[in-house]
Amino acid sequence: MIYTEDANTKAASRIWDERDIADLTPSQRHYHASSEPFATGDTLQTLLYRGWQPAKGLQRHVYWLSAMRSVTVYVFQLQRAGEVMQIPVLVNPFVMNIVHDMGLHIEMQEDHVEWPSKSG
Repeated sequence: MIYTEDANTKAASRIWDERDIADLTPSQRHYHASSEPFATGDTLQTLLYRGWQPAKGLQRHVYWLSAMRSVTVYVFQLQRAGEVMQIPVLVNPFVMNIVHDMGLHIEMQEDHVEWPSKSG
């Protein structure tokens, strides 16, 4: 967040960025493991907004697709009021910013080589 000073009033005014606005009006997203293999950054943001706290470490998995393309997933362990959950989140710059801003440690995992299917 950036503050500027108005020369006439000497009052500090605030210039908002996307993360500030997202904090005020978070997108409420639901995730259910049996209906989709991975959650989104919006889902993670919703859980953090609702009071879930991440463990300091998270796992990084790489899933290989056809044509030598890959998808990276971070598996977060979240806890709140004695409950614990793990949630796999597709990595994008938004999620990377959350990880960086919260000072989380990434543990590399290369054991997942197949795309998870709904049937198995």
